[in-house]
Amino acid sequence: MPGSVRVRAMAALVAVVMAAGLVGSAQVAAGFGNHYLSELAVGPRSGYYTAGVFVAAVAVLLLWAVFVRAGRAWWMAGGALAVAGVALLGSASVPCTAGCPLPVADGLVSVQDTIHASVSNFALVALMIAAAVTADLVPVRTVRIGSVVAAVLLGVSLVALSGWAILVRSHDLVPAVAERIAVVAAGGWTVLVAGWFVRAPIRTGARAER
Repeated sequence: MPGSVRVRAMAALVAVVMAAGLVGSAQVAAGFGNHYLSELAVGPRSGYYTAGVFVAAVAVLLLWAVFVRAGRAWWMAGGALAVAGVALLGSASVPCTAGCPLPVADGLVSVQDTIHASVSNFALVALMIAAAVTADLVPVRTVRIGSVVAAVLLGVSLVALSGWAILVRSHDLVPAVAERIAVVAAGGWTVLVAGWFVRAPIRTGARAER
């Protein structure tokens, strides 16, 4: 089991780095503004962005496979990762429309944008839960602290993103920054945990069974 855990964790690590590169390339091409990351799906490098989200989903599902193999103690966090992975697949499959008017502060929302926003938020919430649960499982202090920080950043960013966009204005600097903080926190946590599993899968399995 330790060998298979290490391989899956390494694959997840590679996938999340690839996803960051693809989405980052689309972001650089579009330039930074008061837009959601999701709007990159209709930007100058839309294919890069969509591929990046698909690869991110693969990374999360690979990490889910790691958690499942790590022992029963990890299954709750693994379940959250499974939800996040499927939600990311939905986010990439149902892209945001041009302008992406979400949430409703700027006017009516199309069905497509509603579906996209819903599954995207589900993914971030699920990743927040996975990070929070993981913080109670890992024996290494740095990974534990990193998991707590990621969960807090995801929670605060989601509240700021949803609250400001619903009550004040959708396309504004606050929700744009909040969304990116949430995405960076989720990606950083995935790298942190996958990297730890690559280094210490045997100790992970031992702890999980206790």
